[in-house]
Amino acid sequence: MTPCMSSADPFLLSGKQLIFLVGIPRSGTTWLQSMLAAHTAVGSAQESHLFNHYIGPLLQRWQENLQFDDGREGIGLPAYLTQQQFEHGLSQLVYHTLSQTDEFNNNTIFIEKTPDHLVHVDQIARLIPSSRFIYLQRNKYDVIESLLAAGNSWGQAWAPSNVVSAIRLVNSYQRRGLSALRHCPNGRVLRMSYERLRSNPRQELTRALQFIGAETNPEQVEALIHSHTPLKRYGEFAKRNGGLVKEPPEFRRKQKRKLSWLQRLLISLTCRDSSIAMPLVPCATSLEE
Repeated sequence: MTPCMSSADPFLLSGKQLIFLVGIPRSGTTWLQSMLAAHTAVGSAQESHLFNHYIGPLLQRWQENLQFDDGREGIGLPAYLTQQQFEHGLSQLVYHTLSQTDEFNNNTIFIEKTPDHLVHVDQIARLIPSSRFIYLQRNKYDVIESLLAAGNSWGQAWAPSNVVSAIRLVNSYQRRGLSALRHCPNGRVLRMSYERLRSNPRQELTRALQFIGAETNPEQVEALIHSHTPLKRYGEFAKRNGGLVKEPPEFRRKQKRKLSWLQRLLISLTCRDSSIAMPLVPCATSLEE
């Protein structure tokens, strides 16, 4: 399938630049988001999980309805909407959701940071043709160590608590997400390294700002390095818990817990490499894959 027509892209029509910041969970995406959001032209808010929790399942059900033979020649939303109408409604849902935030309305560039959207790059690229992606990768041993730390403390509801489950999670993200990124042209995806961001933040932040189209100068970049932008939430959770996102005390770890030699061996033998090469080829955006 080809991407939705650009005339149906509400972000292109409004002049807003939408950047998806993705990566395997615990790769440093929150840290990068916080620095970029401190730029005067950039806005960002709490994770939306728009595609992995909401739009992704809707797209899957649409395909199931198209293929299901109920004996009455079709049921479900395809009995009411064409595919173009359905996808247009979904792209409008993305715009409507993000536009409820001050950070979206008051800035020309909006960064949507949900790490899980890595496995929905093809769907995002199809529904929002003007969207672009920053993929932050990190050493697989550090990712798994951080996942285990979360799974045994503040992140028990979602993070794995043993190394086998952590490897399965990482491999799932690699398999489902990186193939789509690999087939996107370099102009649409910026690949970044957590390790390079740590060792040379000025250079890497400059690359990121240039990619998203934000003005850069040495003073701005220096200010971003030392910034920690508090994120906001809106909607029902703002009513319940307040508008400011408060990270758990263990979210930003000061000290690492060493993986055992057996854990490291298991990771080296079974965990995929997170590095990708992205040739200049047309972006693979089929929703049927």
